[in-house]
Amino acid sequence: MELRNGLTIGGLLRETAAKYGERLAVTYMSEQYSYSQLDIVTDELAAGFLKTGIGKGTRAGIWAGDKPGTLFAFFALAKLGAIPVMFNASWNPEEMRAQAEFTQIEAMFFDEGQKGVDFVSCMKAPETDFIKNKIYIGKNPESDFACLKDLETDEIPMFPDVSDNDTGMIIFTSGTTSEPKGVETSHYSIVNIGAAQAEMINATCNDVFCVAIPVFHCFSMGGNIMAAISCGACICFPENRRTDSIYRAIQERKCSVFTAVPTLFSAMMANKNIDNYDVSSLRIGLVGGAPCPARLMLTVQEKLGMLLLSSLGQSEATAAITCSLPSDTVEERSETVGYIIEHVESRIVDIKTDRILGHGETGELCIRGYNVMKGYFKRPDLTEAAIDSDGFLHTGDMGFFDEKGLLHLTGRLKELIIRGGENIAPIELEEVISGIPGVSKVKVIGVPDDHYGEEICACVEAEEGAANVTEEAVREAIRSRLAYYKVPKYVVFLKKIPLLFNGKIDVGAVKALAWEALGVE
Repeated sequence: MELRNGLTIGGLLRETAAKYGERLAVTYMSEQYSYSQLDIVTDELAAGFLKTGIGKGTRAGIWAGDKPGTLFAFFALAKLGAIPVMFNASWNPEEMRAQAEFTQIEAMFFDEGQKGVDFVSCMKAPETDFIKNKIYIGKNPESDFACLKDLETDEIPMFPDVSDNDTGMIIFTSGTTSEPKGVETSHYSIVNIGAAQAEMINATCNDVFCVAIPVFHCFSMGGNIMAAISCGACICFPENRRTDSIYRAIQERKCSVFTAVPTLFSAMMANKNIDNYDVSSLRIGLVGGAPCPARLMLTVQEKLGMLLLSSLGQSEATAAITCSLPSDTVEERSETVGYIIEHVESRIVDIKTDRILGHGETGELCIRGYNVMKGYFKRPDLTEAAIDSDGFLHTGDMGFFDEKGLLHLTGRLKELIIRGGENIAPIELEEVISGIPGVSKVKVIGVPDDHYGEEICACVEAEEGAANVTEEAVREAIRSRLAYYKVPKYVVFLKKIPLLFNGKIDVGAVKALAWEALGVE
């Protein structure tokens, strides 16, 4: 892949529309829009936005679900050089307001809301009066946007000049171990990472992407939205993210690409109606956000008839760092996260000395390249801590490269458990425990201990009726595979392990539940 210089998000959409104008760009239930329509509608909207005072550099929040109107707002803002601020649609009003004030947005695009949160009422609340423009993009986006689309196409004024180095988006980290941070990413990074992720799966204009990950998440924005736009493929939004709705969308729209996190794939496999759907159109997808056990990867490939490629990404790296290859074995695709993507430099460094390590040596993954963020919004201190003087992003991911160049993850730096001076990576224990038949989910955490500093606690969610999943079974599985000091002192069984919006385990919530169960202050 050749990196594209000078191409913005809006420029990419215009380029794709010129080439694939009559092909479907977006579908959602009965709605469908061609690339020509998507380009024209977003031009008209951008002109309307200008009339309301939204222009280059304006930060505009998008707090909405996965529907065409959300894309209309995103691309119209991008064409103006305004900055879409992608709010987590799972946030409650207090979380949204805090981040809206922090990022100093001047406009908010919103829909009806979800999970019991009424976005419309929130936008009417006086607490949000600091937001100058509040624009509803709900059930019928064309008519809801009508007041902003009253110009004829040939009357649309010249938009501000937008550079590929301008901020193209602010997206938030998932906040698994700390408060979410706003990541500023350039048009250059966003455009090129989309092309890279399309190339990973050999996507073409004939593909249909089933988008079942929220678009406010970097994995979906890069691996779905921008990947599809880069090659003229179709973006298909299911009615919602229930597994039956996803299966219906795949069947009805003949989706060929399905990218998701392991927990969603696991839920798809657990759907009792799976055999009633025709998913023969599926051919490939990426899995990321957490390790994907080999047995799950094999089950997905068998049940859905698709190839699953493991990957690693994070918001600070515009969604993508690594990806496995279709030619890799299932063991390589499940036990590693693949190879560093093209045009990105990487190194593994010692977490204490920053010494560059060799093959097989475990340390922190650092990367440098076009995918690295501009920085954390209004947090130069955190940016300086994350990106060193040589321009390398310290990812916080621990691992090592093997002789083939495949990256093996051993955990997150922030999640390391230090017991009596021994560094213990939770992921190593989690892989063993997840292999016990009847274990649904597992998260290993550290618990304060007066003697060792920290002790190991395995938090386990067992399948219904799995009588064999006991404390001793968990300890014996670890004892038979790993060193004695890695055997957990505590095993806590949780009815449900709490998840974040993106399918990742909510580590903070797990710790709170475990500490409560153990009586830890």
